[in-house]
Amino acid sequence: MAESLTQAAADLYALPPADFTAARDELARQARSAGQRDDAAVIKKLARPTVSAWLVNQLVRAAQQPMRRLYELGEALHAAQQELAGDRLRELSAQRRQLIAELMPEVSRLAADSGVTASGSALDEVRATLEAALADEGAREAVRSGQLTRALRYAGLGEVDLAAALAVVPPVRGGTGPARAPAVAAGAGQAGAGKAGASKAGASKADSDGKPGAAAAGAGKPGPGRATPAAAAAESAAERARRDLAEAEAEVAAAAQRLADAENQIATVSERRQFHGRRVAQLRAELDGAEAEGRELARAARDAQRVRDAAARAVERADRMRTQARQRARNR
Repeated sequence: MAESLTQAAADLYALPPADFTAARDELARQARSAGQRDDAAVIKKLARPTVSAWLVNQLVRAAQQPMRRLYELGEALHAAQQELAGDRLRELSAQRRQLIAELMPEVSRLAADSGVTASGSALDEVRATLEAALADEGAREAVRSGQLTRALRYAGLGEVDLAAALAVVPPVRGGTGPARAPAVAAGAGQAGAGKAGASKAGASKADSDGKPGAAAAGAGKPGPGRATPAAAAAESAAERARRDLAEAEAEVAAAAQRLADAENQIATVSERRQFHGRRVAQLRAELDGAEAEGRELARAARDAQRVRDAAARAVERADRMRTQARQRARNR
């Protein structure tokens, strides 16, 4: 029995998919026998990985250095997108294509060494998972765990859905980002309203104290903490400009990501075309060899037929000679 649930999951997801269910059920049985019913229930719920997810899990274990490069490249791509560094993005996109091209043969080798059949669709899912790890921080951490149950895919917007792709779903990432911004804005608005109310109360009190000129004077020039209409308009324009800039930066980043995805798709299609071209050439060579062998076998069959016919004629001649010899012997 593994010492912990984490170790149990790590052990299970290192096994070939065909061995997973039996090993999982045995671990759950051992946990129940040891009185660890909660652990047994958790182990029993661990999902068997798809072939593509299993291949990525094994890649994490067997190709640690290239996968470390993949994690670092994903972080560099994210930084370049945030900085809107077009030249840097193009450079990193080329590195991404090269790294994926280096990893895919290793995936095929792992499948062959383990006796696992990796179909073309499974290899496509592996590639999509590696691409998702390059594009999304959550996907990188999921891949790094080595406990994927399903392949990942990045659609180009938002985060990768990990809910059904991990043995243990990680907690939702939090932070002090946009989700908290409305509350802060609301608080600021309430504070502003309080100040405005206090200003109005002060003005009313001045009027009630019999100082009619105070309110008029206050209306004529800005007091402490109050902005002129021109300043307020400038501030509003600056805020709109900042918002427009942020939206434009987000659109540029999204467009850069779409460009990188399109370039990668082109590279993927090109690689697959080359693979199929080599496969077709190989099949044609095998077909030519088979046809040549068929022609050789046909010649051999004809030669054998001639030998058989000659042997049959020899048998007939020998039989006739034997019959004649018998007749001569009887006549004597």
